[in-house]
Amino acid sequence: MALVTTTEMFKKAYDGGYAIGAFNVNNMEIVQGITEACREEKAPVILQVSKGARAYANHTYLVKLVEAAVIECPEIPIALHLDHGPDFETCKACIDGGFTSVMIDASSKPFAENIEITRKVVEYAHDHGVVVEAELGTLAGIEDDVQVSAEDLSVNPNLPSEWRNILLLGSDGHTEIESARTDAMIICSINTTTGQVKLCSIMRDMSVEIPDRGLYKINSANFWGGPWLAVKLVNECFGMNIEDYAMVNFFGFQQVADYLGGIEMDITKEEMEQIDHNVGEQIRLAREAGIDESNLPQEHLTTYGENTHLDGRQTLGYARIRKLAGEDFGRAERQRKVLMALLEKMMGPPPLEITRMAANLFDYFNTSLTAQEAITIASQVLSSGLSEVETLYLPQNGTYSPETRNNTYMMYDVDYQTNANALYEFIYN
Repeated sequence: MALVTTTEMFKKAYDGGYAIGAFNVNNMEIVQGITEACREEKAPVILQVSKGARAYANHTYLVKLVEAAVIECPEIPIALHLDHGPDFETCKACIDGGFTSVMIDASSKPFAENIEITRKVVEYAHDHGVVVEAELGTLAGIEDDVQVSAEDLSVNPNLPSEWRNILLLGSDGHTEIESARTDAMIICSINTTTGQVKLCSIMRDMSVEIPDRGLYKINSANFWGGPWLAVKLVNECFGMNIEDYAMVNFFGFQQVADYLGGIEMDITKEEMEQIDHNVGEQIRLAREAGIDESNLPQEHLTTYGENTHLDGRQTLGYARIRKLAGEDFGRAERQRKVLMALLEKMMGPPPLEITRMAANLFDYFNTSLTAQEAITIASQVLSSGLSEVETLYLPQNGTYSPETRNNTYMMYDVDYQTNANALYEFIYN
């Protein structure tokens, strides 16, 4: 059987009610492992090649490896697909070179230009019997070299360069792939020379205008448009230059905190009770989502006071506390305390151990940073000693109207300019 297009493959999948696996490949071992497993399962498969894989392994080698798989596994349909082709020339080279499916991803271009490039690829591909996938508009995330531009993120280009600002997001997603609200939003500012850190919490109830949606709380930005929309709105509201984010949900955060051995925190009896309640809810949510957390402890917290040890689940339970004095302001303060406590847990080991820890934890995050960038930043911050970490919250008191309108409580009428000025003073002065 020769390489096939996905047209007939998809039709059979629709009629049969099953999905088709699409796997990126860049060497012989990966091609062998995937196709031999599919042969055992009698499953059709799409082998994908990215722009990066073509640069790494060479177009001809990759095509010949896939053709060898077709010879070795003649009983299964195999399609060869270009994943996130950046331009017409790359797509044309793959079409001419034996690919049966291509993706044109011109999402980094203005929409009209994206449409024109896509039209050109479709015309050429269809003339050669090749199927086309296209990305119209912009989706949150990064694939090889495709990413949202600084212009799309409303980045302020006039800020001093010695501080790197990253948006940290804590998602309340109850499954590993859920698009959810972010009840933790922290601007983490890192001095690129000294490693000094400053943390600014953005209150979840602050009102913002969501494009094409209307007035919502800022914590819903990720729900409506993913982390890049959250970055864009923070930049617009506060005149910032954020171009990166790191997001973790309930389940990833618990694993990170447990891997680091939990934290020690001064807690009250009321906080202990809230932690225990939250842990029970977290266990239930994981069970309902079918997520395996068998490696995590399931212990009730029965002590409180100074330096109380919290395991991974309990650390998340502490960070989620809201129904006590201070409400959201109290929760934002707890979130910053937890972040600092976890960073301090990473300070003791030697540099090589820090690198290993950062690499092991990287997969629990959804982030625009590469693994190497994350490791470099972590090493720089931890080498600074984390002394005197300054904190702030926005919006500042007196710069908004805390009201219930149309049955919805929010921080309305925010004076964004005053808060942008306060944030600038906090970070740069």
